[in-house]
Amino acid sequence: RDSDENKTDGGAIFITGNDVDITESIFSQNSAANLGGSIHIIGNNTLIYDCDFEKSEAIYGAVIYVQGNNATVDKSDFTNNLAQEDGGAVFVEGNDCRILNSNFDGNVAYDDGGAIMWKGDGGSAVNIVCNNNKGTSQNTSSSRGGAICLTGSNVTVSDSKFNSNTVIYNAGADSSKIDGGALFITGNYVNITGCEFNKNNATHYGGTIYLLGNNSNVSGCKIENSVAENGGGVFIEGNNDTVSAKFK
Repeated sequence: RDSDENKTDGGAIFITGNDVDITESIFSQNSAANLGGSIHIIGNNTLIYDCDFEKSEAIYGAVIYVQGNNATVDKSDFTNNLAQEDGGAVFVEGNDCRILNSNFDGNVAYDDGGAIMWKGDGGSAVNIVCNNNKGTSQNTSSSRGGAICLTGSNVTVSDSKFNSNTVIYNAGADSSKIDGGALFITGNYVNITGCEFNKNNATHYGGTIYLLGNNSNVSGCKIENSVAENGGGVFIEGNNDTVSAKFK
């Protein structure tokens, strides 16, 4: 545990360098005044494997803030973390990054990406479970992506489960920017395949998925019990996109 709120970035670990592995570790109640409540990474080819994170806090990336390419988060759990802005658990800023075989439960962002805020091309999220994550707009901010808010092209989200993720707004916030109960994605050539979505909700557009971009694909997915003002299941703004899913 490290509760020193005076640390600006990386409440427990700050990494500047390439090819760093963090494995089989437990992080609890860490905090940072800006980036990465537990870990801030500047560098490429970082591996975070078989770690548990809970009750950490930062402005951006409540647990992990990654600035670099080819980062991998694998077989890790993120529970009850809080970002004052974006990325209730993880904030990724890099290309070709991967989030695999991991669980995100009860994380909150007061802006975008209740569990994950992601900026970068060529990434993949495979076999992740996102339950009860929330984007809660404060004051005049937006809130997009109850589980994941992603800006990037050539990205894959596959074989994953998203349950009871939401984006909501508090009094005074702009309700027209409360979109994507589970996923809010801006980018081209995005593939969302083999995923199960249940009870995800957004105040405005895209109860489950808001997709802004061209040549993207939603296929082999189950989308159930989702609510939004427009596009209770999926809201798409773009050209040459395809949807083949089971809606209930």
